[in-house]
Amino acid sequence: EIRSGTLAQRLLRPIHPLVSYTAEQLAPLPLRGAIVLPLALGLLYFFARGQITSDPWLWLCFVLALPGAWAINFLSMALIGLLAFYVDSTLGLFYAWIGVYTLMSGYMVPMSLMPAWMAKLAALLPFRYMLETPVRMLLGWPLVGGAKDTLTGRAEAFWSLGIEYGYVVVLLVGVA
Repeated sequence: EIRSGTLAQRLLRPIHPLVSYTAEQLAPLPLRGAIVLPLALGLLYFFARGQITSDPWLWLCFVLALPGAWAINFLSMALIGLLAFYVDSTLGLFYAWIGVYTLMSGYMVPMSLMPAWMAKLAALLPFRYMLETPVRMLLGWPLVGGAKDTLTGRAEAFWSLGIEYGYVVVLLVGVA
């Protein structure tokens, strides 16, 4: 929209363009949820019932982590899009971001299987809070070897939520 000039029309409206982009991204979520949620809940119930946590605090953390993960993804894409004011094409940056995301979020390789140096690097980046952290909350924050310690899991989940929303604030400042 920056190159085509249609962003100028959004800037003339009385609402901030970031708010309208957010509304465009959130509008289809109820329909997607209505379609996917019964399937996901059924699969979790029948195939992963013994692995999902029963701790209500970790469930609460999981529910709170989902909007944070969405916000990190949305705001990072908005920030990359805003770089179009300064560079000819941000497509390469977008592909680089997606490539690093697939490696450092646990999407391609579980974080526990990464070399120690890569796991430390991944812990500093926001990618793990977009995928690995909410999944670990849902699983009861398993420790090495699969053991579960409720107090450690809760502490790690709360700490991760703080870091996740810290990244949201940093990205929000970067976009604003």
